[in-house]
Amino acid sequence: MRILPIIALTILLGAPSLRSDQTQDANWSQCRTRDPEQIIKGCSAVLQSGETTSEAETAEAFRRRGWAYGHKRDYDLAIRDYDQALQHDPNSVATFYGRGGVHFFKGDYGRAIEDYNQTLRIDPDHTDAYIMRGLAFVGRQQYELALPDFNHALTLNPNSPEAFYNRGFTYEKIGNYGGAISDFTESLRLNPRDADSFVGRGWSYSQLGYYDLAIQDYDQALRIDPRHELGLHNRRLAHIRKGEYWLAMVDTVLALRARHGILGVAVWMAVLLVSIWILGTIVVNSWRNEHGQQESLSLKH
Repeated sequence: MRILPIIALTILLGAPSLRSDQTQDANWSQCRTRDPEQIIKGCSAVLQSGETTSEAETAEAFRRRGWAYGHKRDYDLAIRDYDQALQHDPNSVATFYGRGGVHFFKGDYGRAIEDYNQTLRIDPDHTDAYIMRGLAFVGRQQYELALPDFNHALTLNPNSPEAFYNRGFTYEKIGNYGGAISDFTESLRLNPRDADSFVGRGWSYSQLGYYDLAIQDYDQALRIDPRHELGLHNRRLAHIRKGEYWLAMVDTVLALRARHGILGVAVWMAVLLVSIWILGTIVVNSWRNEHGQQESLSLKH
């Protein structure tokens, strides 16, 4: 599952509301930057000094600071600020959508869905809200509810690679590998360098027994992102199913290097060699004991 980049500033923060004098002092300038630390500092100063001149401005300062806290993964602080923003502007699409994203990343899919419902109540054509609500349904394994949201997102925007990708992922979850392959292919048409779509399509090919096509897709994904762990893992499985065990071993080493670095590979190789030595020692000692017992029996006769 790939999550829509919900932290996109243009979506979550919205356009800044203009002050009555059409000017911005230093605090507002910081509050309206794109750097989370600067946003927190500036918006906090604005709110503490009472520089807001309208409910809309107060809501904006809370919303922007909420986004910044969410970006820093301070989710509770983010939700608190979004709650405050809604007190001052109860029909803000950006605030409902932003708070929904924080709930999503906390794993509270139910509350995320509630916020996306509110987003769509106010703006029924909010494509990203349909995608994110669909992902929240996927998080709850309610795939039958997720698919209509992805379908509607594609009705609103037929060229959304995110909608195609996530619908393809959902199709995989319910075993519709043909549908998944079709959607991942569309995602790649729109975004030819999307490693995740190559990996997703490769997995669907593999589930249908088309291991050569799967490996071709994994190869493409790894050309784009040589450290793509899932691509390495899935290609290893495809090689194993084809009986290409040495190639599977190579992918195991590459996956270890991607996750743990050269040191991790060295440790794994050392453990493997020690395990082989111990197993060899056990086999040899067993053979010697059995052979010695047979000799003793022979001498007794």
